[in-house]
Amino acid sequence: MKRMTILALLLALGLAHADERADKREDLSLLVPARTIAVAQFNDLGGMARWMEESALGRIWAEPEVQKFARGMEQSIQKAVDNSQGGFDPLAMIGLQHKDLDGIELQELGFALVDFEFAGGQPKVDLVLTARFRAGAEQGTKVIHAIRDGLQTFVGVVFEPVEMRHPTWKANIGNGMEVLYSVWGDRFILTTSADRMDLVM
Repeated sequence: MKRMTILALLLALGLAHADERADKREDLSLLVPARTIAVAQFNDLGGMARWMEESALGRIWAEPEVQKFARGMEQSIQKAVDNSQGGFDPLAMIGLQHKDLDGIELQELGFALVDFEFAGGQPKVDLVLTARFRAGAEQGTKVIHAIRDGLQTFVGVVFEPVEMRHPTWKANIGNGMEVLYSVWGDRFILTTSADRMDLVM
């Protein structure tokens, strides 16, 4: 559960610092299978909530089992807040300060939920998250690597480099799932499948 919480925080971090403008957007829908449940590319974050409610992803989120899991995540976060001294700051836990995010802006943000199943009380997802920095790419890369190191230190998720066209790291996170991320230049990609990474990259 803690591992899924950290992944959710990573996604939230990307959404919170996305820029509304996207001048050059790739069509993510052409890079994922036709059976994909939901695909979105955001350049209007104000419309994201409306899209979520109306999309297949929003309907999955409303499922009782998923809501039960989400409530468990919320309780875990609240417990961490209650047990922490001086407040719960996930950035500080991994050696970052809020000022480290200054100047980081995303030009593009894409998300695809290819497949989803709920088994044994844990979700198993096949997803893609893509982003392109408009500014602060170098600092953004440092933040991403700091999050990776924090996952290893506090959650035990170990990312190891794998050979692909661009620098890529992979970790097994349990429940038969793996996570890969790649960051180079102004690009960032996160997937839950090596084959998917190769296609999207």
